[in-house]
Amino acid sequence: MTGKKREEQYLKELQEIYEKYAVDPSDLEKVRQACETELPITYIQNTEKAQLCLEQKEYCDFLFHKLFDELEEYHLTHGEDCGIITVDGEEEDWHHRLTPDTRTPRSIYEMYGHRSNESPRMIRALLNQLRDYSAFFAGEARGQIKGDQGEENVRKYFSMFAGKYPFRMNVVLPVKDEFARSSELDSVIVTPKGIFVCEIKNWGNEREDIYIERDDTWYVCGQHKREKKKNPFEQNIRHTLALEKYLEANGITCRLIPVVVIADSRTTIRNESGKTVLKASAVYEYIQNQLLPDTIDAQTQEKILGLLDHTGAGANAFPCKDFFAVSDVYEEAIDAVLRIRDVEYRQEQALFGQCESIIKKYDRTKTLVLLILFLLLGILAIAGIIAFRGVIKVLIGLVLLGIVCGGLASK
Repeated sequence: MTGKKREEQYLKELQEIYEKYAVDPSDLEKVRQACETELPITYIQNTEKAQLCLEQKEYCDFLFHKLFDELEEYHLTHGEDCGIITVDGEEEDWHHRLTPDTRTPRSIYEMYGHRSNESPRMIRALLNQLRDYSAFFAGEARGQIKGDQGEENVRKYFSMFAGKYPFRMNVVLPVKDEFARSSELDSVIVTPKGIFVCEIKNWGNEREDIYIERDDTWYVCGQHKREKKKNPFEQNIRHTLALEKYLEANGITCRLIPVVVIADSRTTIRNESGKTVLKASAVYEYIQNQLLPDTIDAQTQEKILGLLDHTGAGANAFPCKDFFAVSDVYEEAIDAVLRIRDVEYRQEQALFGQCESIIKKYDRTKTLVLLILFLLLGILAIAGIIAFRGVIKVLIGLVLLGIVCGGLASK
């Protein structure tokens, strides 16, 4: 068998092994579906959002580690570099397949190296997606918890003057906005001077500033940070108008004063807008310093408080991404990619073993050729000595004669 035919035979053997381990197309479809699935939206109450987000984060982490930990048995820390994966907050290189022996003939190496291998891309896509969802839900939970803490902090400050200026938190009005939703006011303070409609934001901390530009653009600024925020003035104006409409429908016309309240007293406020932005601790003094006539009598105040207590409107449902609604898609995708990886891993082992067998065949052929060459060289050397032994004798005689003549001449 010639070298070319022998190589063709070896490649045919590798192709048969490659075709023997075929990935199930339905498994590929399950993984593709998971990678292309967008999380649906569910509507929940604000009080439920933080807990739901934390539960979804924990479930994403569970699925992440289910896939990550299962892959350790496949020795995926050697071979082709498939990028960076973040595990428990730390980045590490991720590798997905074995590397053939460097002694493998070029054509065999190419056959081995350029075959289809689906799992590295799929593993990376699933791990990254689960990691990103986990980070997203963690951020949503932190934001909601921070907001809830801010409202509680404001409640404590407002309770100090509740005997003089009664207030209500989380007031939901039946008046619909442009999106056909009821309006939810963070806090309403009822005073003889007017009704203060408070929009509460728990932005910033002791190391950050809130900066409001003249055009009402809001930023939270810190070291290496400048985060733009939605304008709470606009939101509070909508709430104020909704409350005005609700009171008028119940026969009450009075002064309404919109105020934005920053819940974290440690935050520095730099306000160039000219609109009222207060820390929670400064609201009482702000109301006291208002040079406004008392226009709302005690009876009207009681009526207003009663209306706020009995609006008859249910709390708004707010949108939240729902991972649980598609969790079965991701669980099936993880099982599918592990099956795919198992097929490919067995394929790798079979191909690698066959390559090793081919290498041994090449090595035996090389050894045989070398032995034949050494034998031929030995035979040629012996034949040459026999053929030229007369010439060698003459040369030896001439050398001896030269030595004798040189000795006589020296005497």
